[in-house]
Amino acid sequence: MKLSLAQKLVLVIEVVVVVFAILGGTATYFIFQRSLIERTRAQLTSIAVLKENAVKEYVGNAKREIGFFVQAEHGHVILADTLKEKEIKDDKEVQGLFSEIIKDGHSFRDIMLLDMTGRVIMSSNPLDEGKIKDLESMSGEFYYDVTIGETAMAVASTIKDKNGVEIGVLAGRLGIEEISKLMIERSGLGTTGETFIVNSSNVVVTELLKEPGLALKKTLFLPQIERCLLGESNFEGIMDYHGDSVFGYWRWFPEIKSCLVTKIDRT
Repeated sequence: MKLSLAQKLVLVIEVVVVVFAILGGTATYFIFQRSLIERTRAQLTSIAVLKENAVKEYVGNAKREIGFFVQAEHGHVILADTLKEKEIKDDKEVQGLFSEIIKDGHSFRDIMLLDMTGRVIMSSNPLDEGKIKDLESMSGEFYYDVTIGETAMAVASTIKDKNGVEIGVLAGRLGIEEISKLMIERSGLGTTGETFIVNSSNVVVTELLKEPGLALKKTLFLPQIERCLLGESNFEGIMDYHGDSVFGYWRWFPEIKSCLVTKIDRT
């Protein structure tokens, strides 16, 4: 059937309308997807910042508590006198102070008194005594502790004599379980979202939602984590450690030299 000129014009117009409708719908879809991704990025970033601040507060409180016992007159005298003797002994007064610190409401696992070489003079855990510790690692970052055979975190306060000379350190080994509790709380992430921390040795130091029980046992070497541990925070859609498609935000956490991961399933 031969179409008239008018019919041809109508057909062309209809085709043009359909094409523009398809293009408009496609553009709208991509705009919506981009908007969704940006909202997800903002959400994950916001939650990561909140988690980071919670960990900072936890570690900061621990540092202040250790510092309080070092500065308190009674505690300072006991600790300074023990350091002057420079020998490991069964001192009930010092152990009593250690017990007081542990029971004072913070999550200290053990308390140690060290000289300036890092040698443990006394500890609430006898296995520590006599061992050499890296004093620089006791600044609220993760390190491998040979005494307990796993990754740990410790905070410390320097002890000075009456002349202001540094003579030792009081350190508290923290319970990483408390940091796990901060990470596990999933407000704003729904049922599939999670946050966790990977330290500078690529060890997952807090509990995982999809693989519980592997904190301090699992290592992750995802490219995003590798970049994060080099100081580069990044957001990306990837397959996660469990093989699920997710949006993730990897945030460099310089104070503890670790990567804080916040992620949520894409479906």
